[in-house]
Amino acid sequence: MSTVISRHFQTAVWLFLVLATLSTWWIAEFRNLTGSFSYAFVLGVALIKGRMIILYFMELKEAPVQWRILFELWIWLTPLIILVAWYLGG
Repeated sequence: MSTVISRHFQTAVWLFLVLATLSTWWIAEFRNLTGSFSYAFVLGVALIKGRMIILYFMELKEAPVQWRILFELWIWLTPLIILVAWYLGG
């Protein structure tokens, strides 16, 4: 019952990852968005990028449920912990 992800979809995911990387670089370089919003935005983009890599390039989408839960928890908790630590430290 395994599904094969088409090359077109993988290319679209890759293109999104590149555009997301460029957008976070642009925010960091030119600082058009300042304060908490920019930090939350960059961490949110990192979360989405990491999740897409895990699901579509590491093919965790088809992995056993316990592995998927483990990686989903990791990918959601890591940016949350970083954001909370930044907020409490600032």
